[in-house]
Amino acid sequence: MTLNKFMHPRNIYFNNPPDFAKLCDKYPDFKSHTLTSSSAKVNIDFKDPEALRSLTCTLLKEDFGLDVHLPIDRIIPTVPLRLNYILWIEDLLRKSDIPLDQQITGIDIGCGSSCIYPLLGFKLNNWKFIASEVDSLSLQYAKENVQENDAENFITVYEAAENTMLLEIIADNPRPDYHFTMCNPPFFGNMLEAQGILSRSMDRAEPKSVCTAAEIECIADGGEVEFVKRMIQDSLKLRHKVLWFTSMVGKKASLPLIKQDLHKHKISHFTTTEFCQGRTMRWGVAWTFHDEVEILPPAKRSKPSKERPPLRIPVPPKYIEKVLSAHPKVKGQLNKVKFFCREVKKCLKNLEITFNKMQSTTALYQYQVTATKNTWSKQRQKRRQSERMQGDTIAKTDAQQQHTEESTNTCANKDAVDISETEKSDQKKELLKKDHMIDNDLLNSGYDTTSGVAHASNHGDKSQTIEGAAVGQSHADKIDFLFKCVLAIKMEDGNILVELSWIDGKSREFMHQFGQYFKNFFKREILVYIQQQLL
Repeated sequence: MTLNKFMHPRNIYFNNPPDFAKLCDKYPDFKSHTLTSSSAKVNIDFKDPEALRSLTCTLLKEDFGLDVHLPIDRIIPTVPLRLNYILWIEDLLRKSDIPLDQQITGIDIGCGSSCIYPLLGFKLNNWKFIASEVDSLSLQYAKENVQENDAENFITVYEAAENTMLLEIIADNPRPDYHFTMCNPPFFGNMLEAQGILSRSMDRAEPKSVCTAAEIECIADGGEVEFVKRMIQDSLKLRHKVLWFTSMVGKKASLPLIKQDLHKHKISHFTTTEFCQGRTMRWGVAWTFHDEVEILPPAKRSKPSKERPPLRIPVPPKYIEKVLSAHPKVKGQLNKVKFFCREVKKCLKNLEITFNKMQSTTALYQYQVTATKNTWSKQRQKRRQSERMQGDTIAKTDAQQQHTEESTNTCANKDAVDISETEKSDQKKELLKKDHMIDNDLLNSGYDTTSGVAHASNHGDKSQTIEGAAVGQSHADKIDFLFKCVLAIKMEDGNILVELSWIDGKSREFMHQFGQYFKNFFKREILVYIQQQLL
């Protein structure tokens, strides 16, 4: 599925893909790499590195007036992706109230042979750059590309030592402050990962284009996560000397690990974005130590909102009959709902769940419910344990009673009978109390109540599960309650209905367990009611 519809809205290729046929008429070298189908459609073989290089150089010339030369054995950058990153930097600066007509200076860590980010920033916005590079061949091409485009006064190509990061770059290129840093780090930690043997799932399609990157460009110890962590370490020392520290990442699973490291170092001012183009998706992360800066909200692909329907729990008529059996004079549907509502509030109090009444035009009664701890799970286990304790108490009492009957007179026997009756009454009350507990063992079989992470699989993006588990300070970690929901009591076709609508919380599973509690509670109360009728 093409991602072009999610491209940055200011990207010139957004809903406006390059016209290969027109480019063929204007650029003979590009034409020599094109293929024409029987329907006269012009395309290129994206697995041919020569064709890919020709396309990149042609687009940079046609759309930006840039003359760029690229070696065939180094990264050949795709223009729409690189443009997306530059446009995001623009957004960050605008949100920080930095006028784009002001002299902006940035750092590109690892500019590559194309030096594409500095050249695009220079051409579009007259930005100045320190463009660092450690590879000698890429360094040579980068310098030539800067000279070819008369950008020496704007772009300084800096030869960095291997494993050099921001501290050394800024120390060798001092200035009062920098507006941003940017980086396209090596994605992989080793050659097996780079070749897709370790990192690519079996059911994922093969890439549509060729990769020409050299080992030094795509592999680093620990991959992109450790690379960005080193940037974070440097940023802790530089702090306000740079307005925005940013990096691209190639794997979505890397984002939560990077966020976790930011939280670890108490860096709370950060944001993320998605770079969408063609069939390729990348992600961006940015952080700042300037607390006064307004954070750009994280960008995500917009999807049609699918609001989940509320959890609906029909109330069995037999349970309503049981509730009203204690109030034989109650008549009318509204009064039935009123007395049912009282029972619901009793349940909430027994479960230590807070509730506040809400105004509603669609429900007869409506409450905002907040649960801070799980008081409804494993009720069968609790009930059995209580029953075992109860059985031990009864056996002990019977033995004591038998001994009393054998060793005392008739008057003492009468007293013993009175005591026994009192104890049995207390036991009956305890059994009734246990009837309010939930039979929830099966619900807990797929749920870890200690971690708050559902075991049910996510049918969406597989990496979402990784992200949710890895983020050290996610939204779920910050909140101090299990869930909040709206509990509405309605009347439909003469029947009473309970609706639970999600508001917020650590997991929707908690709300579903809470709903199951009511279903079990109704069944148990009905069973007790029927048994009482049969006596």
